[in-house]
Amino acid sequence: MAEEAVSSTPTHASSSSAAPLGHSVIPIVNKLQDIFAQLGSQSTIELPQVAVVGSQSSGKSSVLEALVGRDFLPRGNDICTRRPLVLQLLQTKRKPDGSEEEYGEFLHLPGKKFYDFSEIRREIQGETISSTLSAVPLSHSVIPIVNNLQRVIMWLGCQSMIELPQLAVVGCQSSGKSSLIEAIVGRDFLLLRGKDIRTCCPLVLQLLQTKRRLDGSDEEYGEFLHLPGRKFFDFLEIHHEIQAETEREAGGNKGVSDKQIRLKIFSPNVLDITLVDLPGITKVPVGDQPSDIEARIRTMIMSYIKLPSCLILAVTPANSDLANSDALQIAGNADPDGYRTIGIITKLDIMDRGTDARNLLLGKVIPLRLGYIGVVNRSQEDIMMNRSIKDALVAEEKFFRSRPVYNGLADRCGITQLAKKLNQILVQHIKTVLPGLKSRISSALVSVAKEHASFGEITESKAGQGALLLNILSKYADLSHQWWRGRMRKCQQLSCLAEHESTIFSNQSL
Repeated sequence: MAEEAVSSTPTHASSSSAAPLGHSVIPIVNKLQDIFAQLGSQSTIELPQVAVVGSQSSGKSSVLEALVGRDFLPRGNDICTRRPLVLQLLQTKRKPDGSEEEYGEFLHLPGKKFYDFSEIRREIQGETISSTLSAVPLSHSVIPIVNNLQRVIMWLGCQSMIELPQLAVVGCQSSGKSSLIEAIVGRDFLLLRGKDIRTCCPLVLQLLQTKRRLDGSDEEYGEFLHLPGRKFFDFLEIHHEIQAETEREAGGNKGVSDKQIRLKIFSPNVLDITLVDLPGITKVPVGDQPSDIEARIRTMIMSYIKLPSCLILAVTPANSDLANSDALQIAGNADPDGYRTIGIITKLDIMDRGTDARNLLLGKVIPLRLGYIGVVNRSQEDIMMNRSIKDALVAEEKFFRSRPVYNGLADRCGITQLAKKLNQILVQHIKTVLPGLKSRISSALVSVAKEHASFGEITESKAGQGALLLNILSKYADLSHQWWRGRMRKCQQLSCLAEHESTIFSNQSL
């Protein structure tokens, strides 16, 4: 894999004026290069780039350092450049006080910034030496790649053209979806004590596993796509931001919106998983909800789960009849063969006395090819009493150990098993759909390249941009003129035909 470094300064909020063309198209190509390098699809998808070639000691490294203005490449008498180095230079603005901040980032060390350029040199040398070490686990490579693709495609506004693998969580209102997601993350950030909070917007949650610090401590934080560069270390602030963004998009009186909220959570205590928490199916409208709220929510859910690339996490509480499950019913409509549906049975601890979920988990009631997982949620009392998720997970394990009926079902019980299964299924699903995904992206790139070529040569100068715009407007005017001429000609032909038919009819009458 190519070694990739980025030398830049922090990105500032975009101004109202349009950025130069180089600031818009080059970062997009850079991001695509990052993604395709990890996919190993450089041979099938060719992206624009500038290659530096020359004999040993010809001065290639010195030229690159001169372009950057800093010393950062390995030095020595022997071969220094021993792996392809993909260097992305990104121009940013100076700080308000006029000072500069320069740093580098490596693709293989996401989130870590190198302000000391001698450290960049040492990292390049170390990564070059360690290139023969074993590869990282598959889940650490393919899931972040899909996450990056989701972000790029969302920026480009072409979600409808390229369907990416994802895992959608569906269920009726108060089925325990949010508690389930919090348990997978291991932190409180969706449910607020003493509040009636519901999912009103699709929440795209990307869980990314990170390494622990050298001292063994954990660093957990979240990032929102609509607040780039800002890290939330307080998960209560994450909750408040979700609530605020929900109110901005859906209103403050339980309305719903199909506008996504995208959140990344970095933690050493999670597995790489991407979930989409969708609004719960409700029957009776409340607050400002329209009378057809159930139909709207079902339509929103179907827009996600009908796609073959989407896995379905169907959540059903154990104290309800599985045969009447709204989640399984809507999942069955989208996935009639059951190849993409995983069943989740929540609230096992509040089932009627004398009953259990063993037959449900074994798939003897409604079979699913991917099976079922049973979990125990925190109750509302637990949330109000500030019971931690860690304590809840301990209590869940104790519950299953104290119930002999669940003996032999260890792989189908508990949040820990659920997270492992979701990670494995998502990775396998991505591997299955990846060839088709690469083909669709290649076709889309070819189509866009043809459209791009039709605009003519693009330049960053004001005069060149003005000439390009004038050329596009002229072509548009010509096409509009031809369309109107063709329409007028057709109208004239129809008028002549009608007049001719009228004459024939008059002669027949005589």
